[in-house]
Order: sequence, then structure tokens, then C-alpha cells
Amino acid sequence: MSLSRLTFVIMFFLCHAAQSILPYQPLQAVEKRQGSVAEASYSFPIEKDYKISNLKRHINAANMQPTQLKGRLFFPSNAPRTHSTPIIMMLAGQHAGCRDYLVVPDFGDYPLDRGQPDERGQCPEGLDVVESHRGYDYLGRSLARQGYIVVSVDPLMLNRASGTQEDPTVNTARGRLLLRTLEKIREWDSDAGASKKALGIDISGTVDFSQVGLMGHSRGASGARMAANILMTPDRLDVKELYDWRKSLNAKIVAVLEVAPSSVLERGIWTSVSGPAWAIVAAGCEEDIQSYC
Repeated sequence: MSLSRLTFVIMFFLCHAAQSILPYQPLQAVEKRQGSVAEASYSFPIEKDYKISNLKRHINAANMQPTQLKGRLFFPSNAPRTHSTPIIMMLAGQHAGCRDYLVVPDFGDYPLDRGQPDERGQCPEGLDVVESHRGYDYLGRSLARQGYIVVSVDPLMLNRASGTQEDPTVNTARGRLLLRTLEKIREWDSDAGASKKALGIDISGTVDFSQVGLMGHSRGASGARMAANILMTPDRLDVKELYDWRKSLNAKIVAVLEVAPSSVLERGIWTSVSGPAWAIVAAGCEEDIQSYC
């Protein structure tokens, strides 16, 4: 799908979908004119995060798997300091985390992605780490020019994680990764110093946390769905969240767009989104989405 078509699908859905769904309102761009964009990567240390693992602080850390808050942010340079700019968060899907190259005659280096990094986020010698979240750079820039703050979240460490009895697909953890990232964004929005330290730019005072949109692909789409449930309708899930996300975030997800989600079954239960505008772009019959065939 071309940039213009994909952008149109996302913008149309996030800006105009489900006006009849109350009390939620459709995501509204602050400005519809092209503007300059600032962008920055952020990266925090790899650690065992009790919130993403949904475990209490005193639980032995051996029961947790290492995760990381990492990604790239796209920021409309003309965003007013009035807490009025909507934010879109994007999550890439499951993918190999290490990259090798095959030399192809008359072509050059052809990338071959295989395997996953170790607990330190490092690939074997000679292989590069795959930054799947950077595949959304073109889209982040395009949407930021439309007046949105956009964050592409890196799922690398969760892509190497093993499932648990509570979360066999790791999609619930992916949802919590989005919410943990949103916590960081709230911190940056309230503290110019923290924003400059993490991003090199100041986004303080700009984010409208009542206008949050989520988009994901494949297992990232399933993670977006789970994030919406965890924050907006936790009573619909069969897993008890040990952390009060509503209190911490004081945010509202108003739209969820799933691009070729991996499954709508979590622990054998059919999950959906209730309240926020919700759309699915279904793909053909491939490995992770055979439930749609």
C-alpha cells in the first residue's frame, strides 16, 4: 500500500470514525496543514519490569523477562503548549531481531533476518539488531505533519520473550508496553527537563491525553487491542491487573486500528474493543492470521 493510501486509511479512521460511539469522541488533529517535524529516538536500560510482567514488586525478579522502553517520537514543531495535541502510538509486530546479509550478484547486500537477541539485547557477532519500529518512520513523519504527536514503540525484547500461562502470546505484555510508554510520555509532558534529557527536545505541555489513538500490525495490533482493554475496560479481561493504569495515566484511548492482527483469541477467549472506535484491516491467509481465513 502506498504512503498516501495508508496515511489516508489511518487518518480517515482516527479522525472520522465512530462518531456515534459515546462517551468517546473521534480523534481530532490540531491542524490540517503541513508543518515541520522534529523527531528523536529514546532508549532506556533493559530491565525486568514488574508492570509489564504484571507482578508485584517483591516477587523474585527471576520470574520476570527483560524488557525495554525504546522507540522513536515524531513531533509537530508548531504544537501549542496547551495540552491539545492528540497522540498516536504505533507498535510493530513479531519479527526476527537479528539481521545478516546475503551478497546477491548484480544486486548487492540482501538482508536476511533471523533469530533473536540475547537478554542484553545483543545479536551474535556479525549480525545487526533489527529495528522493526523504524519501519514506521515514513508514517510517523507524515502524521506529525498533519498535527499529531506520533510514537513508534520498539517491541524487540518482547519479541524474544516466552509466553506464560497468563499470557501465552505475550500480547498482553505488548499492551502493557504501550501503556508504560504512555507513562513516560506523561512524564515528559509534565517535565521539560525530563523530556530534553530523554529526547533532546521539549514536548512538555503539548499532549492531549484525552485523545490517544493506537495502531499496530500483526501481534502489535493484538497488543494495541489489549492495551485498550487494560486501560479502558479492564473488567472485560480474565486477568487481574495488579497495577492501576487508569490512576497512573489519566488518559483516554479513543481509537484503535489493527492492521492484520495475529488473532482475536487470548487464552482461548475472544477479545474485542468496546468503547473506542475500532477497526481491523484484515490480510490474506498467512501464518499468524489463519483465524480470519
